Amino acid sequence: MVLQEVPLEAARSDVSDVPEKEVDVVLLELEGDERSPGEPTRKIVGQHPSARVMVLTASGDRRDLEDAVRAGARGYVVKPTGPRDLVGALRLVAAGHMVIDGRFADARVPKPTRRRRTHLK
Repeated sequence: MVLQEVPLEAARSDVSDVPEKEVDVVLLELEGDERSPGEPTRKIVGQHPSARVMVLTASGDRRDLEDAVRAGARGYVVKPTGPRDLVGALRLVAAGHMVIDGRFADARVPKPTRRRRTHLK
C-alpha cells in the first residue's frame, strides 16, 4: 500500500504534494477548526482519480461526512482514533472498501459508486 499524507494547506491550494506516481491512499487530516473536507477532497480526486482519500477529522458533523463522501472520499474517521483502528481503516480503504466511523452507523450516507462500505466499531 502506498500512502501519502497531504497537508491541508496544500490540498486547498493545489495538490502538488501528492506525487505523480500512483498512490493508493491519501490521508487528509483536518484540524478541529478547519472547514468542510469537500473542497480539498475534490481537488485530490480530480487530479489523482485512482487515489482513495480517507479523511481523518475532529468533526462529528454529518454534513461534513456527507460533503466528504460526495466529493469522493472513501473513508471518514473521527478523532480520537487509536493507531490500530486508523491502520485498519487505511487498509480497508486501500482494499476498495468504504469506511465510515462507527459514530455514523445510523447516518444516511450518500451511496458510493460500486464500492463496499464498512463501519468501524
